[in-house]
Amino acid sequence: MRRATLIPWTAAVVLVLSVLVAPAVSASSEDERPAQLGILAGVGFGDEALVGGDNDSEVNLLLGGRLALHFSDRLSGYFDGTWMHYSGDNTLYGDVGETAFRVGPEWYFSPASRWQFFVNMGVGGMKLRSDLGGTDRRGFASVELGARRG
Repeated sequence: MRRATLIPWTAAVVLVLSVLVAPAVSASSEDERPAQLGILAGVGFGDEALVGGDNDSEVNLLLGGRLALHFSDRLSGYFDGTWMHYSGDNTLYGDVGETAFRVGPEWYFSPASRWQFFVNMGVGGMKLRSDLGGTDRRGFASVELGARRG
């Protein structure tokens, strides 16, 4: 598996910018929950170059966990980890397991609403393990838009 240099540089730039842009804040009230612990579940699709053309549309289960620390009603920091298993083509890499971790800041647009919309930026790393014995590690950066129930 080939290694890209643009991804680690992008991840480093996002991390530096998030540290510089994030304001210093403290908890806004005593009734606010200081932390959030959650379970992540979803689905994903493998890339054709990784799993082959016959398997790139196969739905794969994603499982993980998340910890967020709330600094104010609008800002929190989070750490999450996920695991996914792809069924792959034996002529490429075979079945592949992916483990990924991310960390970064999260901003809430509507903190008083029952549904809290947010944007977060993160940097992280992933490890791909092939059935055929190979491993690959790489960094990544992400931007996410989402909603959570407050």
